[in-house]
Amino acid sequence: MNIKIAITDDHPMVLQGIQSMLQGTKEITIVGLYNTATATLKAIAKDTPDILLLDINLPDINGIELCKQLKKEYGLLKIIAISNYDEISFVKRMLNNGADGYLLKNTHKLELLEAFKTVLSNEQYLQRDIEKKLLNQSIVKKITNNLLVKLTRREQDVLVVISEELT
Repeated sequence: MNIKIAITDDHPMVLQGIQSMLQGTKEITIVGLYNTATATLKAIAKDTPDILLLDINLPDINGIELCKQLKKEYGLLKIIAISNYDEISFVKRMLNNGADGYLLKNTHKLELLEAFKTVLSNEQYLQRDIEKKLLNQSIVKKITNNLLVKLTRREQDVLVVISEELT
């Protein structure tokens, strides 16, 4: 099976780094390297990659919006976000806009290949650290939501009086 990969990142070092990391892999072919969202939109139709590695921070259109656009136009295209940002808000926004995976730029080759295979089998891939953060955030939210108690107006008045050390 030959997997066609395209990469969108505004840093030439990242583009060339990923390209050289994947170069020796038999089942991988790099079909496109793009440094802007505009270049991606122009070339993606003719390059027809199976997977696009997409940076969030781009000079013209942010990767989150680009992901949404590409998913509308090319529904079968698998998109894996690659970023330095591990904030959950970025991860959620990318996933909500159609990304099939999320990787930090510190990933290694084996994990990248695992991500490719996972998204091509129609599953979502999240780097382990990102997955843990998402899980921890959802657990903390559930715990804090369960601890919120609704007080009546009279109960609130009583609490205020108690806090003022009145009887």
